[in-house]
Amino acid sequence: MNIVEWFNKAFGVKKRKGNELNTNCPKCGHKDFHFNHKSRVGFCHRAGCHWSPSFEELCDIAGYTPDEVSFMPDAPQEEIKEVTVNLPGERLCFYSLDQLMTQSQEALDYLLKRGLTVDDIIRWKITWDGVRVYVPVVKEGQLYNYVGRDLTGTEILKYKYCTGVKTSHWMFGWDECKEWDHITLVENTFNSIAYRNQINCTTNFGSYLSDVQLNLIKKSKIKTVLILWDEGTHNTAEKTVKRLRYSGIHAAYCWMKGQPDDWPKSEIINIACVLKELAEQNKTEYDPFNIKKEKLNG
Repeated sequence: MNIVEWFNKAFGVKKRKGNELNTNCPKCGHKDFHFNHKSRVGFCHRAGCHWSPSFEELCDIAGYTPDEVSFMPDAPQEEIKEVTVNLPGERLCFYSLDQLMTQSQEALDYLLKRGLTVDDIIRWKITWDGVRVYVPVVKEGQLYNYVGRDLTGTEILKYKYCTGVKTSHWMFGWDECKEWDHITLVENTFNSIAYRNQINCTTNFGSYLSDVQLNLIKKSKIKTVLILWDEGTHNTAEKTVKRLRYSGIHAAYCWMKGQPDDWPKSEIINIACVLKELAEQNKTEYDPFNIKKEKLNG
């Protein structure tokens, strides 16, 4: 990727004149910010700003350099193929004459251990096929995808999604989430269900927020994003916070130890509350487990 393509992907080019690329200032938002792609220096012409970032500073804000991504703005758009999604298995739990019935006590116990309730399992229409439990992913009222988790240890892939569906183009329960004022992102679908009601939780299905998912957030009513991805994802989380901030969204991430359901719910809820306050104060991170300190001392 050349530097012009990179700048357009990271910040969006409004106008171009010679070597000068014009966009909104990443720092103050003023419309008169120019970046010279030859000298690799930017400048904001707003009197109260006059910010002049180097190329390295802009790479830090974008979260990536031209060499770290592949992007061709003039390439033809990928053809969207319609995929028929059929949810495997049968409903895991249901009530019959006020008595709870289940297809598998083992699968039910597993989900309860992950922090879900029977009401959660019924509400989200979780199914079981004898090998995996499946969580349906719904988009605008229609089945869009599913997340299948192997409980037998016999499958090569622990998690399974519907073939041909762009998993990174949607988020779990997004039809409801987009109306909230803030969300908490976790990696795992079960965690997102277990904490959904307490901390406005959803999942982006991993530890990377795609451009499509970022645009979903930008177009929603969400003003603040909290990131509670699993241990070891702090570098990616920090870059994601920067991308969100420069899209006008408050954001902060937690240095997680293990994953959220390794801890009591009350502790994760408290962490999310603190993280929200920090995000709205433009603070980037929260280290409740002193992981950063241990790394520095180690």
